[in-house]
Formats: sequence, C-alpha cells, structure tokens
Amino acid sequence: MAEDIQDQPMYRVTTPSSPSRAPPPVPPPIPSSQSEITLRRPSPYALGPSAQSSHSRYSSLASPRSQASSRTSYSTGGQERDQVLNIGIDFGTTYSGVAWTISGSNPKVEVVTSWPNAPGEDVKVPSAISYKDGSVTHWGYSIPPEAEPVRWFKLLLLSDLDLPPKVRNHSYLKAARKLLQKLNKDVVDVIADYLQKLWECAMNDIRRALSSSMEGMPFRIIMTVPANWPRDALNSMKKAAQKAGLLDHRGVGLETRLEFVKEPEAAALASFLDGEIRRGRAMGDIVTICDAGGGTVDIATYDLQQVGPPVHLGEYISGDADMCGAIFLDEEFQKYIEAMIGKDKIAKLPRRVQEELMNRWEYNIKRQYQKDTTELVPTMPHEITKAIKSPKNLFRKAKGSKQLSGDAMRFSAEDIRKMFDPVMTSILTLLHEQRVATLKERQRKPDAILLVGGLGSNIFLHQRLEAEFAAKDIELLQPRGPQAWSAVCRGAAIKGATFDDHDDQDLPVVTSYISKAHYGIAYKVPFEASKHSEEDKKFDAATSQELAYNQMRWYVAKGDNVMKGDPVTLSWERYIPESRPCTSFTVKVYESESDTAPSRLNRDVHECEPIVVPIIWKNLIPRDGADGQKFRRIQFNLKLSMLGLGKLDFAAYVEGSLVGRRQVSAKLGDSGLVPQ
Repeated sequence: MAEDIQDQPMYRVTTPSSPSRAPPPVPPPIPSSQSEITLRRPSPYALGPSAQSSHSRYSSLASPRSQASSRTSYSTGGQERDQVLNIGIDFGTTYSGVAWTISGSNPKVEVVTSWPNAPGEDVKVPSAISYKDGSVTHWGYSIPPEAEPVRWFKLLLLSDLDLPPKVRNHSYLKAARKLLQKLNKDVVDVIADYLQKLWECAMNDIRRALSSSMEGMPFRIIMTVPANWPRDALNSMKKAAQKAGLLDHRGVGLETRLEFVKEPEAAALASFLDGEIRRGRAMGDIVTICDAGGGTVDIATYDLQQVGPPVHLGEYISGDADMCGAIFLDEEFQKYIEAMIGKDKIAKLPRRVQEELMNRWEYNIKRQYQKDTTELVPTMPHEITKAIKSPKNLFRKAKGSKQLSGDAMRFSAEDIRKMFDPVMTSILTLLHEQRVATLKERQRKPDAILLVGGLGSNIFLHQRLEAEFAAKDIELLQPRGPQAWSAVCRGAAIKGATFDDHDDQDLPVVTSYISKAHYGIAYKVPFEASKHSEEDKKFDAATSQELAYNQMRWYVAKGDNVMKGDPVTLSWERYIPESRPCTSFTVKVYESESDTAPSRLNRDVHECEPIVVPIIWKNLIPRDGADGQKFRRIQFNLKLSMLGLGKLDFAAYVEGSLVGRRQVSAKLGDSGLVPQ
C-alpha cells in the first residue's frame, strides 16, 4: 500500500470537456475490515517515436472520446487478428467438459464429445484419474473397474476454513485426501495431470474439425469456477493450467491467454443463446440462474436488457452459492446401503462392485425418480444383495429380506424422497434467499428460474421446484438433453468470443455487473482542519501550501452497477521536481471491500495496479515552487471504462491522447475474473 506521497496527483477542479457520468462522492472516513485484491498485469502502453502526432507532443493512439474501450483484439506485427479460437473449459467436481468457438460473424459453438472409451458422444467426461508408480495410467471413461482413481479433487483446492463442516468431513473428500497422501501427490499436480489429458483430447477433437487452420489462430482459454470461489483456489487453478501446458508458447504472435469466469454467468450466456429459452421472455424479465452441478450449486440473477438476438443481460443482484451438489445426494444413497450392510463391509468389497453399485444408483434410481413414482426395482450387484441377506444384517434391518427378490431390490418412493430431501432443502433455501433479496433490494421478484448443470437436469428437482414456486408465479425453465449439462462450458466459450465485440455477432453478452469493491486512486488536496487528519498534513513545495495527502478518490463504489460504455473521467495534475528528470511516472489504482468507502488511505485500502504514464521531459514547462525549488507540471485525465470479461480499464490521457493504461480484473458481482 505504501507509496511516495510526494508522487500523489492533485485533483483538478476543471473537468474534462464531456465526462460521461459523475464519479461517486468522496465519503467520510469510516474504519472497516481488511481485504485483498485480485490482480492482472498486462504490459503498459509505451510511448515510441512512431506513436507521435503533429497535433500533439504525446502518443496519439486514441482520444478519450473516440477510444473504443470494449474492443480488444490479438495482434501480430501490427496486423489485427479477428479470428481467435475461444476454448471454454468447465473443470467440474464430478465431470468436466470443453466447448469452443471462433470469434467472428455468428460463430457456432461446438462441444467436444470424443472422449476415450466413452459409452457414446457424451458432452462431459468424468473428473477422475488413476496412477501407477507416480505416472498417469488412465483418466475419464478409460479407468478400469479394478483401478483406484482419484476423484473429487477439485474441492481439495479449498482450505478447511473455506469448507463448511458438512463438506470438510465428507467421506468423498476424506477418501481423496487419503489417496493423495498414499500417492505422494499435491492437488495442483493432480489437477495439472488431469487438465493435460483433457486438453490433449480436446485439441485433437478441435484439430479434426478445423484442420491446420487452427494453428494460425491465437487461443483464448476461459475456465469456469463456482461463484464465491476464493482467490487462493483460483491461483492454484492457474498454476495447474500452466503446469498442464495449456499456456505453452506456440509461436510468434500465437499467444494463449487464460481467463476465468463464474459458472452462473457462463450458464446464462449459453442458455440465452438457445432460441427455446428466449421464447416467451420479454425485455425487463428477471431470471435467476440455478447451476446445480456435482459439488456446488451456484445462483445468480440477471435482468433481460435486450431480448435480441443478441441478448443483453445485466446482473440484477449479487448471487450466492452452496455446496449441495450431486455428490451430497449420492452420499445419502451410500448411507442408506451402509445402514443395511455396514460401512466397513462396503469398504472391503472390490472397487468394481462399489463402482457398479453407484452406477445403478445414478442411472436406475436418481435419474428415474419422479414425484409420481411409487417404487423402483433395479438389479443390484450380487455381492451387495448377498451381504444384505446375511443373517446378521437381516436381524439388524428386518425389512431387507422384503426388499429383495434375487438381485432385484425394491426402493419405495418414501425411501428415495428421504435421500433427496437434504439436497432439495439446501437448493430451495438458496433460491428463496435470492427471491427475498430481489424483493428487498429491487422491489421485484424473479419471473423465472433457469435450471442448468448435471443435477440441474434432474426431473425430480424440476418437479420439486415447480411445486414450490408455481404459487409464487415464477416459471421453471429446464433445457432438455445435453444442453443443460454442457451449458457452462459452452457459455465459457461464448464469453471469450464476446470479448472481441464483433458488431455482427449475435451472441448473448452481460453488459453490466454489480461491483463488490470500491476502485480509485490516492491523491492530495488543500488541507482543511475540519475535514482532514493532522497526520496527513504536509507542506507541498510545488504549490507552496499545506496539503492533505493520502486521500482517496473513488471512481467506482461498492454496489455500483458498472456498465460497458459508461466511462468516468477525472482530471489530475502532477508536479515533478526539476532535480528528478524522468521519462514516465506511475499512478496507482487501489481497491477496498469495505461497506463504506474509506476517505483516506488506510489498512482497508489495498494497492491494485500501477498505470505507467510516459512523458517527454523537455516539453514540460518549468515553474517556481517554494524556497527557490523548481518543478515541472503535467496535466492528465484518467478514464475508467468497463471492458468485456468483467475487467475495469483505467486509461491515462495527456493532451487528448492515450498514453498509458491498466486493466484491472475487478470483483464484479458473481462474474469477476482472475488475472492471466
């Protein structure tokens, strides 16, 4: 946080010629809790001889009025590349998927379905991997029944403090931790191994479709993460992607960029690309996205600002998430069987039998159960029914014999409903809280709930929510077939393509986000005893007056609705001692997550990004300061705009020309991204 306070700029009362909107007012000083920042550090713009103009002593890259803040393209040797291969990766707790699209006019989104040993053209592949002697032997669908695969390792990225007790002590996570210790493997290494296999398979599939043309395109990889995923887990995922070779150098100009997007936003983009979901929706409708996956259930609410195509979505209120996905429903079934046989007995059964047992649950019970089901009678593994029939187990659970007919086992509707109840209750709680929040914050309820994800495609979940919300006049939407399951990876690819902002591209786009933090810069102003702290008062030799240093000017306030194409511009000036000639100076961007924005630089304010502003020293006019000192003054404008992919763009202008900028990966609602 520390910086040379003499280098802080002064706010110029004169404003730019045509600011788009006013910045947030300066708040009173209120102490708050400490926070941290997510950073992105792209190379700053540099001032070179070729950038100079006859109309300005500075770079004439763009003017504040004409600069298109939402357009970003890859370039090689000064040539703009319109074709970028956007690859969306949904790395899930239980299953993972990959989709891709090429930026341009009406791009088609493709989903990778050629997974080794898959039973069909599945849009997802199991998030599982097995080892022997420290090396990968099998992954995904290729894992043989006798192997001991690592599963559910995604959740091991979270620290115990980030995990609720029900998850921290979950049998699946305990088994995963134990196996990693046995293999002497770090979770980041396991994820890297898995991503490497996933990437190789996806690249082969894409290469078959595009042939050699893909080799000349830059890549943009967009990985999805749950809402409220902590920063440490995000950084670990980035390390895993690097270790997996996803960001390896591919040649001059063929850079690969990595972005992260939250799963609910990705799901919303994919769902509103589909005409079936758009049908019946009107501008102004409020839609809550419920992305129910293997580990987490993520909730986000958007309003339809344009029905399109293209569809424009705005984040309506901040979303929420809970760990109540499919693995917790699976655990209820395991508990049911353990009550008949005994936990120790099941643990001693061959892995093949355990795998077969869970497959019968998945395909013959969980996916078949509906509200009007009276009973289900699947054929169970013989080893399971034999264990249930043992005298000891029959004595302990007498009805076991009545459930069995050979290897066929009866499951009553009541028993199955009890397995579903804990997860259903958690999902209903999330949705009810989101509904109450929309009523409280915006005085409106959602018009519809959109279910996506693996668990989101479950028939009984739809029926249960429909029964709950029909009386509240909220419509339940559930895409059919593989569309719901692949929504997140397809949406990630769409998110990447919308960053290029092609005018003729009919892809859904999120045009506004709710900021979860304040963003601004530290500056100095004439000292006023009634407003400023004495510890901030210092004599300023350049202006020959007492100034209050370390004051905060916020461009964006926490809770603001930050929109694309709605910039904020403020004017500043810097005085540089004649004794310190330089070719550039920096302006630091700060962030604070305090509920009320601090009025001064304190422990609740954290450095975010430095903006490098190049200058031509000889062109700055000297002026006299106090005690015979001389200074050179530079006046500049600092403009904040929102870019695609949830980034804030801070751009510095001198004499109307863009001379420096930084892109901050901001904490914007449930759609914030992580730095490259």
